[in-house]
Amino acid sequence: MSAFVRPAEGPVVLRLDEQETSILSQLAEQLVEMLEDATRAGIAAAVQLDPAMARLVPEGYRDDPEAAEEFRRFTADDLVGGKVSAAQTVLDALTATGRDAQAPGDIPPGHEDGAAVTLAGDTAWTWLRFLNDTRLTIAARLGIDDDTEPFEPPPASDDDEQDPQLMIAIYAWLGYLQESIVAVLDEA
Repeated sequence: MSAFVRPAEGPVVLRLDEQETSILSQLAEQLVEMLEDATRAGIAAAVQLDPAMARLVPEGYRDDPEAAEEFRRFTADDLVGGKVSAAQTVLDALTATGRDAQAPGDIPPGHEDGAAVTLAGDTAWTWLRFLNDTRLTIAARLGIDDDTEPFEPPPASDDDEQDPQLMIAIYAWLGYLQESIVAVLDEA
């Protein structure tokens, strides 16, 4: 399983195998598409129709619907734009040429055949934002309200695009990646 690492005196590095790279790329593409669709349709309408958008663009005032609407009106475009930018940064990093050019000492054991993504500067924070946004989206789709409560996945149906068990596994893996990057950033 991949993890973020910070070699001595260097930037944060994430080593991914081919399948992990593919999954993260697909998730980034889907998040960008969902957010751009919501922007085209109108973020306020998308928030009303899509629980994932409601999680990504939260209310500023839960007890005051008028103030909450006003808050969203002034913040939603910038918030969504930042989320699109973060997902696009991740997608660009995953598809960039030369991502395999890491010194052997920088590669976590067990990931020698995968891709290494180097996160210089504040890029690690951008990845953390993407991981959080993606987990919030998956949680909304699965009906997960709280990580600490036992969760019973909905049964798969013929209409489901994704197997709920697979999505739960991806959700858990993204949580692991979040913990890993937070630990590395906490060391700095």
